[in-house]
Amino acid sequence: MAALPCLGLAPGRRLIWAPDWNCSDGRIAFDATSGDYWILSPLAAALVRALAEQACTPDETWMAARVAQVQADTGEVPEELPEQVLETLMREHLLAAA
Repeated sequence: MAALPCLGLAPGRRLIWAPDWNCSDGRIAFDATSGDYWILSPLAAALVRALAEQACTPDETWMAARVAQVQADTGEVPEELPEQVLETLMREHLLAAA
């Protein structure tokens, strides 16, 4: 996999997060600008929240910290690979090069 660029929230996106529901593993994010919404895995939500707060180049240490955060929050190890999740979030125009 090629090195990832510095990533942040895609231009024009303004996210609003739905309250967490105990009956669902998904985290729902709404774009207040476009009305788009996404149902995100706990790992995807953690990645988006972190990059929305501060754009950065996600390296292995950064990604491992997000995985550890999700594991601590949910008690489960995420099944997805962070690199694949980030690529999907870029394809969905939720994240973009900063």
